[in-house]
Amino acid sequence: MGELKQVSAFRRRFTGRDVALESGLRKEILFIAGLAAGVAFLLVIAAVLMYQFVYADRVYLGVTAMGVDLGGDTKAEAQARLMAQATRYAGTPMSLQYGGKEWKATPAELGLRFDVDKIVNEAYELGRKGGLSDRMGAQLVIWRAGVEVQPFAIWDQGQRGSFLSRLARQIDQPTLDARVIVQPDLQVRISPSQAGRKLNDTATANAIEQAFVAISALSVNLVVDETRPKIVDASAQEPKATAEKMLAAPLVLSYDDRNWPIERKEIQAMITFAQQDDGFGKAKLVPSLDDEKLKAFINKVAVEIDRKPMNARFDYSRAKLTVIRDSEDGLKVDVGAAVEAVKSQVATDQRTVTLPVDTIKPSVSAEDAGTLAAVFKDKIEEATTSYAGSIPERLHNVELAAKRLHGVVVSPGEIFSFNEELGSATIEAGFRTAWGIILREGNMQTVPSEAGGICQVSTTLFQAIFWAGYQIEERYWHLYWIPRYGVPPKGLTGLDSTVDAPYVDLKFKNNTSSPILIQTRTDGKNVTFSLYGQKPTWIVKVDPPFIEDEVKASTETVKEEDPTQPVGWSLWVEEAHDGFKSTIVRTVTDGSDVRTLRLISVFRPSRNVIRVGTKPVPVRPASQQSGQQSGQQPSQQGQQQQSQAVQPTTGQR
Repeated sequence: MGELKQVSAFRRRFTGRDVALESGLRKEILFIAGLAAGVAFLLVIAAVLMYQFVYADRVYLGVTAMGVDLGGDTKAEAQARLMAQATRYAGTPMSLQYGGKEWKATPAELGLRFDVDKIVNEAYELGRKGGLSDRMGAQLVIWRAGVEVQPFAIWDQGQRGSFLSRLARQIDQPTLDARVIVQPDLQVRISPSQAGRKLNDTATANAIEQAFVAISALSVNLVVDETRPKIVDASAQEPKATAEKMLAAPLVLSYDDRNWPIERKEIQAMITFAQQDDGFGKAKLVPSLDDEKLKAFINKVAVEIDRKPMNARFDYSRAKLTVIRDSEDGLKVDVGAAVEAVKSQVATDQRTVTLPVDTIKPSVSAEDAGTLAAVFKDKIEEATTSYAGSIPERLHNVELAAKRLHGVVVSPGEIFSFNEELGSATIEAGFRTAWGIILREGNMQTVPSEAGGICQVSTTLFQAIFWAGYQIEERYWHLYWIPRYGVPPKGLTGLDSTVDAPYVDLKFKNNTSSPILIQTRTDGKNVTFSLYGQKPTWIVKVDPPFIEDEVKASTETVKEEDPTQPVGWSLWVEEAHDGFKSTIVRTVTDGSDVRTLRLISVFRPSRNVIRVGTKPVPVRPASQQSGQQSGQQPSQQGQQQQSQAVQPTTGQR
């Protein structure tokens, strides 16, 4: 036990000394380490400061651009090296490719170049932005990993646009659908389709620029937008065959044993090809005939078929109607239906098309006589004018025109046309040449006129319907005033009507619910129009004419030579009367309905005109000579219709 205690005491003494020694060693080591670290830090600081000093005006190590190591270069050195590289690169041809074709052009030819100044500035600024720690960190990364400066390109827009335009002219082509063409020799062929191409300027320019700045192999695929045709050659075969069927033979329009062929050449001129959706996202050609051209052809045929229905005409005497002209059905080609019939049949073997023709019943037939007799019990209105003293030709024309209008029935709502009911006013239709007035270069002139004198008939009828209160649809006045038309009781100064087919007409509307019968009579001196039917309940009030703007007529007598008449012949054809403006106001009152018509007429001053013959007369023996027609008095003048009137009064009531 005693030995054990001695050992423990020894160990205690030994351990304490060892600890003291170890502590001292630690302090020495820490001192040395601290000193070493301080030295190292100072060395690093010195190195960093030295690096900053050395590269103060140079590009830091690790910076490259355009494949050139710029580390350690000044801006001037870097710019010189990059400029040499850029110049070499700008002269290296680029390969532009599309569809197996190649176009070559250098960047310089395209107007492309590097912005060397900007690249150098970008390279120099690397590692020089931010605070000290940021700069040192960036410089360390650049030194260890390296940094490539992205090149910057400059592109001359003028050169770019010019080049791309030239390129587009070699690449672009329109999209063409397959077409079916009918040739002048009536042969049918297919014009082939073509895919469309269009250089995409923007995308192509981007691709070229990207290849340029990437310092690549300078091979660029051009960007071209392609458009497929909607109709390809194969889909045109069927419409071609259809067109050939359409042209196989003439097509014949038929009606009532009459035929009108549409020849192959005429069919060719009508053929059209419409593009339609086939229902599967594609298109197809549909051959047909042009509606308007076909309609024009059928309308010409219809002129030979169409006829207006003809109403029956009646003579009314002693409360009895006698048929003086039977009614007749009208015919009307249904042009719309005919067009569809031809179009549906033109591509078939059946080459005859029966035209659809409608029968139009007249509004008044002979069978209506019994019913109408009771309707025409009242004399609604009557007007008379005198044609006494007219030359024989004029007298004949007045009486023939009046006869042609005798017995006309105007149904409720119907518009009466003087020209239509009178029919053709020509020599061939039985009229004779008398005298009329034309307006030539602003001046009135009395000349020979077919059916001269029928304006007296239209004026007499107009006065009857005017006083009866019916709605006036169209009316024209004479160029100058003819006093015989203003004789009371129905005549007023300015109350006349001239006609000259086809443009100058007298029209009125039967604006009642009952038909009107027109009766005429002549006695060699007077022409009378009587209107029969159910007398309207309305009240007609007519104010006296208001005359203004009077222009005095010249009293000088003018002689006009007529080379068609023999020497010694003369005829007083025009009498001097003042010009003026006449306003006649008619008011028709039907309960609360009031209709007012302001009938305004402007007449020019007329002259005293005598026509004298100038045609030489062969000398004959005295026993064979006959007396010449002497000049007539103004009351026997040949006052007629004129071929031109002014200022129509239309649509008034």
